[in-house]
Amino acid sequence: MKIILENLLSGFLEGLKMFSENISYLVNVILLSIVYIFAVGITAMIAKFFGKHFLELKVCL
Repeated sequence: MKIILENLLSGFLEGLKMFSENISYLVNVILLSIVYIFAVGITAMIAKFFGKHFLELKVCL
């Protein structure tokens, strides 16, 4: 009986670990997507409004 409970508990803990890893991956993807959209998207819109080109190089010889 003790071995069955130990196997059940270890299986439960392994499943719980896998579940928590998947949830943390999902939360990270969602949060980073939101940050990217707001940070990069809004910055790009403001830059276009003011006519800025951040990656344009001006070479003076």
